[in-house]
Amino acid sequence: MIIEELKIGRFAAFENKTFNFTQGINLIEGENESGKSTIAECIRFIFYGNREDDQSQTPRQGYLILSCEKGRFKVERSFAYSGGVPDMRVTITDLQINAPLKGKDPGAMFLGVSADIFERSCFFGQFGQRNVGGQALSCALENMLSTADEQINAEKSAELLEGEIVRLSGERGEEQGSIPQLEQKKALLKERYDRAVEMEADHKRTGESLQENKKKIEGNRAALEECKAQLGHSDALHRLEHIKRAKLAEDALTECRNQLTEAREECARNGFLPDGSYVKQLRSLLEKGRRYEAAIGEKKEEYALLKSEYERTPKPEGGKEGELLEKVATASATVAANKNYLIISVAAAGLLLLMTLLLFIFKVVAAAVVFLLLMLSSCGVAAFFFLRMKKAKEEEQALYASAGAGNREELAKAVEEWARLTERLSGIERQMEECARKRGKAEEERAAVLNDAGLLAERWGEKCTSVSALDSLYTAAAEVHERISSLEDAEKQANVEYAGLRTEYTTEEVKALIERVKAEGSKPPLSPEEYKKVTMKVNFYDQTSRALEERTAKQEAHLLELEGQMEDRHLLYRELTEVEEALANARERLERLKLAKQALLLAVERMRAKILPGIMEEASDFLSGASAGRYTALLTGEDFSLRVIDGKTGKERPIEELSAAMGDLCYIALRISLTSGLYGDEQAMMVFDESFTHLDDLRLASLFMTLARTAEEKGLQIFFMTCRKREAALFEKIARVNRISL
Repeated sequence: MIIEELKIGRFAAFENKTFNFTQGINLIEGENESGKSTIAECIRFIFYGNREDDQSQTPRQGYLILSCEKGRFKVERSFAYSGGVPDMRVTITDLQINAPLKGKDPGAMFLGVSADIFERSCFFGQFGQRNVGGQALSCALENMLSTADEQINAEKSAELLEGEIVRLSGERGEEQGSIPQLEQKKALLKERYDRAVEMEADHKRTGESLQENKKKIEGNRAALEECKAQLGHSDALHRLEHIKRAKLAEDALTECRNQLTEAREECARNGFLPDGSYVKQLRSLLEKGRRYEAAIGEKKEEYALLKSEYERTPKPEGGKEGELLEKVATASATVAANKNYLIISVAAAGLLLLMTLLLFIFKVVAAAVVFLLLMLSSCGVAAFFFLRMKKAKEEEQALYASAGAGNREELAKAVEEWARLTERLSGIERQMEECARKRGKAEEERAAVLNDAGLLAERWGEKCTSVSALDSLYTAAAEVHERISSLEDAEKQANVEYAGLRTEYTTEEVKALIERVKAEGSKPPLSPEEYKKVTMKVNFYDQTSRALEERTAKQEAHLLELEGQMEDRHLLYRELTEVEEALANARERLERLKLAKQALLLAVERMRAKILPGIMEEASDFLSGASAGRYTALLTGEDFSLRVIDGKTGKERPIEELSAAMGDLCYIALRISLTSGLYGDEQAMMVFDESFTHLDDLRLASLFMTLARTAEEKGLQIFFMTCRKREAALFEKIARVNRISL
C-alpha cells in the first residue's frame, strides 16, 4: 500500500497543508516542534480516528490518497463537536469509479489490524529513550510473535486461563465454586433428599428383606470365587501367549529398523538422503525440462520448414509494380490521345478534299489550290499522329511483355500476384523471427531449469547438465525414496504391531503364570463365548454382592435411625436444583476456558513452527546489511533468547553483550520482518521518528542503504523523520529520496 498524497485541513498546528509522497523513502526534515510527528499522527487519525485517551475537543480534518492491490482510493476523516456531542465522519471513495464505499472501516479495509498493532508494528520511535536490547528484546520478540504486540504475551494469557481452569477443576483443592466442591455438595444434598423420600418405605421393607439379603450374599460369594478361578486360569494362558507374541513382534521391529538404517547409510551422499520433497522438485524440473526440450525441437523444425518455404517462394521485384502500372497508364493515355488527334486530322483532310473538288468543279482554281494545300497539310498531320499512336502502342505492348501479360487485365493480375508474394514473404519472415524468439526463450528456460537441477544434484553429490541427466537423476532419486519409504512403512507397521502387543513383565511373573497353569492341570482356556459368559457371571455376582452388602448396611443403619428426625424433602429439592444449575454453569465455563487456552497455545505453536524461521531469516538478512557485515545472522532459541553470529569470527554472541546501537539494529530487523509476516503482500508503511540516536555514521549509512534496498525489494513506503541535517544529508547521498522540509 502506497500513500500518494496527504491533505491536512486542520490537525494540530497544520492548516490546509498538502504533502505528496512516493514509494520508497520519504525524508521529512525539520527542527524540533516543526510538525514531523504530527504528520504520522494525522495518518493514524485518518485510518483509526482519535485515540481512546484523547479528550481534546479541537476539530480535525484531513484526507489521504492511497493505492493498493484493491485499487486507488481517497480516505477522508473529520472530527468535531456538534452541540456538545462528538461527530466523527469518515468517507472512502473509489477513485477508479469515483464512487463512495458504504460501511467501510479504513483500518480494517486497508491494513486489517487494530490501531494498537498498527502503531506498534509500523511506528519506530526514539530508541534512546527506552531499552530495546538484551532480555527486553527477547521478550518483545516472544510477545510480537504470539500477539503482534510487544506488551501482550499469549502464553501468559494462557497461564491466567490455566489458573481459572485449575480453580474450577479443583486441582488445588475443593475451593469455593469449584466443580468438585459443587459435585460434593450435590451428592450430599441428593443423598439427604433420597433418604428423606425413601425413609418411610425403607422402614417397612428393611426388616423383612435383611435376612434374605444376607443369605443371597453368601451364595453369591461362593459362586463368585468359583468363576474367578476359571477366569484366572484362562487369563494366565492368554497372558503367556501375549508375552510370546510381543517378543516375536519386538524381534521383527528390530529387524526392520536394522534394514532401514543400512538402506539410509547406503543411499545417503554428502549427508543427504532424497526425500519426497526432493523427488517432487526433481519431477517438476524434469517436466519443465522435457517441455522446453520439446519446444526447442519443435521450433527448430518449424524454422527449417519456414526457411524452406521462403527459399521456394519466387521473389518479386519489389517496388517496380507501381512504376510499371504508371508507365502502362501513361502509354495507354498517349495511344488514346494520338488516336483522337488522328481521327480529327483525317476528318479535316476529307472535308478539305471535298471542298477542293467542289472548287475545281466550279473552276475556282486559286481557292481550290489553297484548299488542296490545306488538305495535304491535314494528311501530313494525320500521318504524324498515326506514327505517334503506333509507337505508344508498341511501348504499351513492351510493358505488358515485361510483366508476362498480354493486356492490361493480365498485367493487373500479375501485379496482384507480386503483391501477394511480397506479403507472403514478409509473413514468412515474421514467422521465422517469432519462431527464433520462442526457441531462444525456450533455451533460456531450459538453461534455468538445468541450473536449478544442478543445484539439487549437488546436494546429493551428483551432476546434472542435460535433460537426459535430469531424467536419470530423478529416476535414481525416486527409486531411493521409494525404497526408503517402503522400509519406513514396514518399520511403522512393525512398530504398530509391537505397540499393540507391548507389555511389561518380569521373570517372576512368568514363573508365577506357569505355576498357576500347571496347578489347574491341562484345562484348555475358555473360548471367547465361554469367557464372556463367565465374566458376565463374575460381574453379576460381584455387583449383586456389593449391592446386597450396601443394601444390608443401609438397612441396618436405617433400623437404628428410623426414629431420627426427618428433613424437609421439598426444601432439599430446591437446594439440590440450585446446586445442579451452578454445577452445569461451572462445567460449561470450564470447557470454554479449556477451548480458549488450547486455541491460544495452538496459535503460538503455529507461529513458532511455520512463521518464526522465515522471520528470523529476513531479520538476519536485514541485520547483515545494516551492520555492514559485522553481524551476519540473528538466531533465537526455544526460550526466545537471542544471539548473533559475528561476521569476523563466525562465533555466536548473546545479544546482551551487544552495544545499544547494535541492539537498535536487531530491534529494527525483527520489527520489519515481523511486520512482513503480519501484513503479508499488502505492506503497510514504516515510520521512523528520530529513531537512530545510538548509531555512528558508518552504522547509519549501512542502515540507510539496507532500508533503501528493503523499500525497493518490497515496494515499501518509508517515512524517515529527523531534525538532524547530518542524517538527512547522509540519507540523500546514499539513496533516492523524496525530501520534504518543514
